[in-house]
Amino acid sequence: MANNKASTKETVLLKQEIANLKIKNAKLEEVSKKSNKTTKPVKRHGRKILIGVFAALATLLLVFGNIFFWTGRTLVDTNRYVSTVGPLIKQPPIQSAIAQYTTDQVFNNFDVQGYIKSILPPKAGILAPELTSQVKNYTQTTIKSLLNNSKVQSFWYSSLTKRHTALISFSKSYTGNGTIDVSDIYGQLSKRLSTTQLSFLANKQLPDKVGSIKITTVGWLPAFHKLVTNIDLYQFITTSLFIITSGLAIFLSSRRLRMVVKLGLVYAFFMLITVLAVKIMRGVFVSNIHQTYQAAAQAAYDTILKSFVSQTYSILIISLLVSLAAGITDKFNLINKAKPQLLKLRQKIAPKNSKAIIKK
Repeated sequence: MANNKASTKETVLLKQEIANLKIKNAKLEEVSKKSNKTTKPVKRHGRKILIGVFAALATLLLVFGNIFFWTGRTLVDTNRYVSTVGPLIKQPPIQSAIAQYTTDQVFNNFDVQGYIKSILPPKAGILAPELTSQVKNYTQTTIKSLLNNSKVQSFWYSSLTKRHTALISFSKSYTGNGTIDVSDIYGQLSKRLSTTQLSFLANKQLPDKVGSIKITTVGWLPAFHKLVTNIDLYQFITTSLFIITSGLAIFLSSRRLRMVVKLGLVYAFFMLITVLAVKIMRGVFVSNIHQTYQAAAQAAYDTILKSFVSQTYSILIISLLVSLAAGITDKFNLINKAKPQLLKLRQKIAPKNSKAIIKK
């Protein structure tokens, strides 16, 4: 009987302890639920803000990096500069504009009609205006045909190459504040003379009074010097920041593939906006040019920015393809479906590797 009473007391005590534990457990669950309700929304909200910030930074870096890459490379790289600017001479509207402008300058600064009238007999002076018009048309046609000549165009390309190469060489070695003096010019000439029969004139020390003579001031030269010498560093920094910010936006997202889809679409959208902005700016640019030369201005604008538009479209297409690939992978759950196949492949490879190790 005593044992039964002791066992009943123990069971009662155990039941009381279990009941107390259940009460404590219920209280703890309520506390944890309240804490989860207060902390989870805050964490999620903060994460969404960070994702938005990184996505916005990545988009800005892509837009301005696209412009900077094209501008920097076109200005610094001689081959790209020549391939961008060189085709201008082949554009018929530009040829017509150059021919017309050159002819107008000749006839505005020289009294052609008066000269023709002076060499004509007195009774034939009435023919001077008509002859002047014919001479003007002939001059304009001749200049246009010269610009269309293959030899003239070859000279134009070679001249661009030489001048741009000299400019880049001068800009790299220039360390002043924009003022160009005799010593700067002599330094460039000295490099060229060193490989010619006039090499004895190279690498001479100019007197201070002569070398310090100011020739001109070019305000943009110091900035161009920085661009020429640091273009690779600038591009590396821009690319690295774009990859980092895009990666952080994807990493912080709970559904990473869907985030890749969103980023790809956003990047493609802003590339499309860039192309539309280029076309809008063309209208603004051309409207500020005299009506006589508007066709030439439009041809020059399109020719120079052709490579930039092509580069922007390439980024747009790549962004769409990445977005499409991520969307398909996410929708059909290709990653999870591929995992078993990868595990099987790993299991097949693992025994072979172990056997090879044992043999060795």
